[in-house]
Amino acid sequence: MRILILVPDLSSPGGVSAFFDSLKGHFKQHETVYFTRGSRAQVGYFWQGFIKLFDYIRFVYLLSTKSFDLIHVNTSLGTKNLLRDPWFVLIAKMFSKKVVVFFHGWKPECVTAKNRWLLNLMLKSDGIIVLAREFQDLLKEWNYKGSTFIERTVVSKELENLLDEVDTRVLSGVLNILFLSRIEVPKGIYESVQAFQKFQVATEIPVRMTIAGDGSELEKVREYISREGIQNVRFVGYVSGVDKAKELKEADIYLLPSYSEGMPISVLEAMLAGMAVVTRSTGGLVDFFDESMGRITSSKDPEVIANMLISLISNPGTLSEISAFNRNYAKHNFTVDPFIRRLEAIYSKI
Repeated sequence: MRILILVPDLSSPGGVSAFFDSLKGHFKQHETVYFTRGSRAQVGYFWQGFIKLFDYIRFVYLLSTKSFDLIHVNTSLGTKNLLRDPWFVLIAKMFSKKVVVFFHGWKPECVTAKNRWLLNLMLKSDGIIVLAREFQDLLKEWNYKGSTFIERTVVSKELENLLDEVDTRVLSGVLNILFLSRIEVPKGIYESVQAFQKFQVATEIPVRMTIAGDGSELEKVREYISREGIQNVRFVGYVSGVDKAKELKEADIYLLPSYSEGMPISVLEAMLAGMAVVTRSTGGLVDFFDESMGRITSSKDPEVIANMLISLISNPGTLSEISAFNRNYAKHNFTVDPFIRRLEAIYSKI
């Protein structure tokens, strides 16, 4: 089969860009061609609208002149994508092509009575891939008649290689808790630093919190930590590549009490690095995460989160057991090669 995969600009920052950039060149059963559409990283704001319009013309021309068996549309259920991507599905169906839509993000509240017809265009696809069972259930409520599949995102091949050798965590020295994400309120950054403060007051072992990332809330978080007198917190800014692998290797527990997620790739990266994870029950995590991997809660209460951190160090062997388990689980479920095999199997089923 020959597959046309619609992707964002691979040079732009973002999870989907990094995700499909890491898959490039690893497909084995099917021939794949990438089609870039949407905003371009190197183009000024004035020209973005013209480029997006030209994307539809390029798409029509490509389907008119080249042969493809399946069109794979990567998107998110959000207001902007709901305005852009249904037209690619409609054009593909006008050319009698089979279509699979992969929803990487999921905000069903964006669907209203006024734009439901745009969602209905998306639902003309032959298959839909989502990241959580609750998303699959909602598709059924929307009377989607095609095939549905639950998948997981993966750790990039670059980071996978950089994390080729990691140590099993043991409870010794300074316990390092890592928050690696965008520094935004919905990522649970304030709950994280509040929980860390309660945790370090309650424990006798030396602890440290590392905050990696940038975002609109960064300076406010710095000010909050200073104002509240929270000690032993270090900021390392945005990290990638070797620097990101270094922070993952040197941390013991990964903390992400995010308010909502599709499938937080940072949790998967932390597991591949052999860390225990403390997180909230959101999105696709609900379908596989349990206490053999760390701790999970529906609560945003920093007291609850702090108690989960305490429970991970109450038994000296707990961190080591979770570390080894997460490393093995992630290698078999969240790396590129197993994902490629699952995705190509989906292509063959549609």
